[in-house]
Amino acid sequence: MNPYGFNFNFAADIASIVASTVPFTPNGDIAATNVQDAIVEVRDDTDSKIANMVTTDTEQSITAKKTFTDGLEMTGIVEPSGFPNQTDSTMTFTDGTRTFSIQPVGDDFYYYIAGEKFTSTGDTVVIDNTEGIHVIYYDGATLTALANPTSANIDSISSDS
Repeated sequence: MNPYGFNFNFAADIASIVASTVPFTPNGDIAATNVQDAIVEVRDDTDSKIANMVTTDTEQSITAKKTFTDGLEMTGIVEPSGFPNQTDSTMTFTDGTRTFSIQPVGDDFYYYIAGEKFTSTGDTVVIDNTEGIHVIYYDGATLTALANPTSANIDSISSDS
């Protein structure tokens, strides 16, 4: 017996607990009075918030919407950069020819630069035969290679994307 005056068989007692019979004190915007209903409220509230965050993927940008608990709704444009589908293209590098290639798995692939969508049917670029660091990136629709970039080069590349 424990100091509280009851016996507790942990394994057997825990297995018999049903969440809908466990009391819950309503808190914040959760009005449920038992654990099961509180879990459902949290899940539903989370699903609703996620559904209100990202709504559309257009040709040029992604529109994000956020609805606050007081009803205020804010919409903004997110300018994506990169490859949203990383399985529709493959990248290879051939040492002997210093050739980098990105090719579609199907007919084409797409990528974004500062919100602008580009579609490619495949690109290759040969890097210079120069020792050092090489950066390969898309400059608009052109796959580009740069040897030993300066800080200004990197700043320019990253601010354009």
